[in-house]
Amino acid sequence: MSNSTPEHDFYPTADYCLVPIYCICLFVGLPGNLLALRYFSKQPPALAIVLFALTAALDAFSIPVICIPTIFTLVNGRNPGWYSNMTACTVFGVLYNWISIISVFLLAVLSFSRTHLLLFPVRKQDKGRTYQFMTLYVTMVTLHETVFTIAGKLNFKYTVDEGYCWDGGVTKPWSIYDDVIDMTLLAVPIIPVSISCFITCYTINRSASRSNKKVADSPVKRNATITIVLYTLVYLFFSLPNFLNYVAWAQAKIRFGTSNPIYGTGFMKYYSWLLTDTLMIVLISTINPLILLARTRRYQLVSIRSDNEQGCKVDSQPCKTVCQPSKCRPQTQAEAEDQEYKLEGPLSALRKS
Repeated sequence: MSNSTPEHDFYPTADYCLVPIYCICLFVGLPGNLLALRYFSKQPPALAIVLFALTAALDAFSIPVICIPTIFTLVNGRNPGWYSNMTACTVFGVLYNWISIISVFLLAVLSFSRTHLLLFPVRKQDKGRTYQFMTLYVTMVTLHETVFTIAGKLNFKYTVDEGYCWDGGVTKPWSIYDDVIDMTLLAVPIIPVSISCFITCYTINRSASRSNKKVADSPVKRNATITIVLYTLVYLFFSLPNFLNYVAWAQAKIRFGTSNPIYGTGFMKYYSWLLTDTLMIVLISTINPLILLARTRRYQLVSIRSDNEQGCKVDSQPCKTVCQPSKCRPQTQAEAEDQEYKLEGPLSALRKS
């Protein structure tokens, strides 16, 4: 099978306009995520902290893997370049699929875990089972992307339409299977994540409007939750075009079969997947550390103020009791999670080191 570039009618000017965006994501998102990863690696291993660290690590890995080949492809008139080598094309294709699926999964776990903590503040989260489930899911996705490719059921090839290597089934049943898996793991998760985000926002708003607030609804917890909500909203905003594109593509394929006139020429052929797929991933990966950087200073101020009001000593160690003027009581699971989540900011962590 050849990976040579066929005759095309895409728009070179549009390709050149996309190059600066990918370059900005590369030179801003990569150091930003490395900074976030270094910061989170020094924090207590709370579930949210671990998920943020894994997200930062995956984003730092995904940005160069996606941006560098795409920049060279767009600059060179969508010639395959190193994608013309089948091994390189397969490796980059497997990595891209794996990154896309796992990034959605980590965001979903982060959103669901925070929603669970808000709905059941006194119920202890079983972090061990969560980590086991995450390990099982990542293992299954890795095996799916590698075993079927090695067995020859799925193959990767460069297409000028997407501008990168994409997988497909070697037979019609395997092609249908691959399409269903891609849509299920990449497009469908936006629905449960949206529901989780709505529940979280509603719970925060209801908690803030009550006159008699629970101690578990601390400023630290609310601000930590707001950061997770912002992460989720960024994902939803930039993933919605991909979801709609998948829906339109599935409808067109069911209606027209392989001869799909909607995705056959023009913008939909050359830019629908490039814009809603690869570009959206690197934009999300770039914005995530910027959200963290913008909110860590507020975390520090609110956290110190909250601890002082409760009569607890502000230091690097979590408070073991929640102290108020009239009484002291044991710390709840939700408050312990909040105390571990207290942030000082990645820049201050670098200054201390």
